[in-house]
Amino acid sequence: MTISTSEEFFAVLRRSKLLEPEQLAEADSIAGECDDAKSAAKALVNAELITRWQAGQLLAGRGSFFLGKYKLIELLGRGGMGGVFLGRHVTMNRPVALKIVSRQVGKDPASLERFLAEARTIAALDHPNIVQAYSVDNEGDRYYIVMEFIDGLDLQQMVETEGPLDFDTAADYIRQAAEGLQHGHQRNIVHCDIKPSNLLVNRQGVVKIVDMGLSLLTGKEQHQENNHDDGVLGSVDYLAPEQALRTRDFDHRADIYSLGCTLYFLLTGRPPFHEGLLHERLMRHQTQEPERIAKLRGDVPAELVRICRKMMAKNPADRFQSAEEVGLALGAWQHPMQELSRAAPLKQAEALDETAGVGPESDTAATLEDIVAEDATVEEASTEKTEQPGALWRKIVTAVAAVAVVMLLSTTVAYLMQCRQKPVETGGDKIRVALDDESIGDVEEDEETDTEE
Repeated sequence: MTISTSEEFFAVLRRSKLLEPEQLAEADSIAGECDDAKSAAKALVNAELITRWQAGQLLAGRGSFFLGKYKLIELLGRGGMGGVFLGRHVTMNRPVALKIVSRQVGKDPASLERFLAEARTIAALDHPNIVQAYSVDNEGDRYYIVMEFIDGLDLQQMVETEGPLDFDTAADYIRQAAEGLQHGHQRNIVHCDIKPSNLLVNRQGVVKIVDMGLSLLTGKEQHQENNHDDGVLGSVDYLAPEQALRTRDFDHRADIYSLGCTLYFLLTGRPPFHEGLLHERLMRHQTQEPERIAKLRGDVPAELVRICRKMMAKNPADRFQSAEEVGLALGAWQHPMQELSRAAPLKQAEALDETAGVGPESDTAATLEDIVAEDATVEEASTEKTEQPGALWRKIVTAVAAVAVVMLLSTTVAYLMQCRQKPVETGGDKIRVALDDESIGDVEEDEETDTEE
């Protein structure tokens, strides 16, 4: 039913119970001055009494804005599994994000049981870089997940608005995302759809991963969109080669590839393979290398390029083997003096070498191992400098003692030799002190030994 007059519009608004009595009285006054429904809707939006999405629903004659304990405020987005809405708890007045899943899940007992079991696992995820899932609820056969609402932008919106990000910011965002992924991977949850629009940044600069695990929950319900292919979990522009084979024979390293493609996007402003039809882009992810970052943006540091390319290696065995390693590598690159100790496990687990098919942009690029070795040398030199004063004093004391011993022995020998040649007068008799050659020889030998020491 299409609403045309302001009276009809206000009647639907009253039945919807969107507004409190005081707000409804204000809306009635505003709508009474409008000629038609559209102008009334626009006036109420400008007065911030309703949102644009609510106005559109009212103009279509739809007055249902409540789902369980929550009032629907705004449509935040749509995905393969349904819509995501900004909601507000009626009693607590707390903003939340509501992800409403397809009705097909609620109608099929087997799908519903699997969904609920997996949803409990997702709700148990507790990490600062993952959007928190509070609960799963339903109204009839309509099931929805209540999640933390993030007031901020996703990385897709950020790059589209501001252009490619600076190096430190891009590295920091990807590092945070890697730490969140590691938390999920340790619990055998693979995201399957890491991309810029699934990484939100709040007003404090904290990255939040959206839909951690939900792709595996609802993979069969995903429908084909401009950026999806039937039977394929994930988004084509950020899809790992093994993930595009339409099987579940992939692991957490597929997320690392997608995160690398996301870093590529943050640095260059475009996905690695942004041209062509869906199947052409899928094939390029499996067979071709993307255009060199240095060609698109020549000032990107070579070591950051190396990390990105290693994340995007075609063979999963050539990538970082865990999201934790990605976080360590990016952390070491961001803060080489403070954070290098965190990179040690990465060096032991898998060195960043040329044989991985993700070599540096230039032969002069410093590798992570080079930085680690350099830091170890600096630390060793610093330790030597710290211990040097104590060692010097020990050497001085030893030298003085040795000189004193030599002088004492020399004086003793000289005195004894003199006494041998001179008589000692005792009671008028002259008695010569007799020292045999063997005794003198012992003294001289001891003197030479002490001198050498």
